[in-house]
Amino acid sequence: MVNCFKGTLAELLASASCLSVLVQLQQNGSLPDEAWLYVGDVVSVNRLCGTGLARGADLHILIENRKPGATPTVTVVGVAEVKSYFQSKQRLQAQLDKHILRAKKGLRVRGLDYSARHVSIGRGRSRRVVRLLVLPAKWRLLFTTFSIEITHVYIG
Repeated sequence: MVNCFKGTLAELLASASCLSVLVQLQQNGSLPDEAWLYVGDVVSVNRLCGTGLARGADLHILIENRKPGATPTVTVVGVAEVKSYFQSKQRLQAQLDKHILRAKKGLRVRGLDYSARHVSIGRGRSRRVVRLLVLPAKWRLLFTTFSIEITHVYIG
């Protein structure tokens, strides 16, 4: 329960930094203005084994194409993984790779299902996907020991 809370809080705090990275990529022309950042459970992915949906990356950068009269498509141009604890870079890279692989099987974005045929991974010739890793800082929070004398306790 506590780990889930810490993870959700870390994702929420990291979303502003990830959005800043997205804006920078849009400003330098690496990503189009149509790319949006999706946080948390707004995006689900199809499971690699079996049926049903699973939680995908902590954050996704997607380009949705919902033109009237055309079949909606989505392009995954970025994924982010946020940790409230330390993990090796190799393990995190493998986790991002798995998120991208699962996204290829199909996505649900804001309640709209995209089958594998309507999901593209990356854009341009290289089909590269932005991969963001957000880890905690290495500084320590110092705690001071203190005492308090309790004179009254009310239980209601």
